[in-house]
Amino acid sequence: MTRWTGHNGAIYDLVFWPERGQWVSAGGDGLVAAWSAGGQGTGIFHHHEAFFGVGLWGQDLVAGTASGDAFVLIGGEPRRWKTHDLGTFAFATAANGALLTGGGDGTGNLWGRGEDGEILNLGPAWTNPARGKIRGFFAGPSGDMLVASSDGTARLLSMEAGELGQPVVRHEGGVYCAVWHEAKRVWLTGGRDGHIRVSRPSGEAILALPAHEGSIYRMCLVGKQLWTAGRDKCIKVWDLDALQVLHRLDARSGGHSRSVNAMACRLTGEGFSEVVSGGDDRVVMLHALPRPVA
Repeated sequence: MTRWTGHNGAIYDLVFWPERGQWVSAGGDGLVAAWSAGGQGTGIFHHHEAFFGVGLWGQDLVAGTASGDAFVLIGGEPRRWKTHDLGTFAFATAANGALLTGGGDGTGNLWGRGEDGEILNLGPAWTNPARGKIRGFFAGPSGDMLVASSDGTARLLSMEAGELGQPVVRHEGGVYCAVWHEAKRVWLTGGRDGHIRVSRPSGEAILALPAHEGSIYRMCLVGKQLWTAGRDKCIKVWDLDALQVLHRLDARSGGHSRSVNAMACRLTGEGFSEVVSGGDDRVVMLHALPRPVA
């Protein structure tokens, strides 16, 4: 386990940036930082308010702030524009190359780029019927995405139709994260109620499992393991099929000492999986795992 330090506020989101081969963190200190393998952090974006989300627009880095400003790095130059009221939390790249953003105003908006690099407003994509904050976009089958919201629902978004369907799952207090289990054709979701819920795309509930003592903020599929991170200051590693805990990473085992808000994973070219996590303790942790977890 490798620890990277340098943020002066909580870490809220993480993404791997293939263009630079680096992990990138978004912090409550108004800083988005890229990290070298040796743990050297380099500031990419700066703002007077917290960054709540970071993602990719194609190969370009994007980030969103508490005020709803968004930043994109194009050709090494940052561009800034207003995307939402009440904060920008989520990003996804649509099939046509447009950027989809989700905000605290309960809307999804589409953005494009002009010939000289200016940001074009392509109009509102849809509005959440309950107007809850959009907390994340999660890729699913057939090009659809699951949209997680603070209103307690996660709904499938048809990019072709540009509309949200009926709720696939409900978590009391909000839905924060989701992964699609291709082999079993089900969604696994986590939310404020501390449960892992398993649901079919039709909305049929299969399982509700108490998993964390507090909100589950992030989930990752790592081979045949499910990793979950939460407000209870720990990361849990589960057997994906049995949904039984294999490992628990907390302060006692060298993990985070406060709420774990962010987590992301990737399979490296060297045959290893990497998981990174970050939280209120202002630390980014890199967990390198051998390929046999697949």
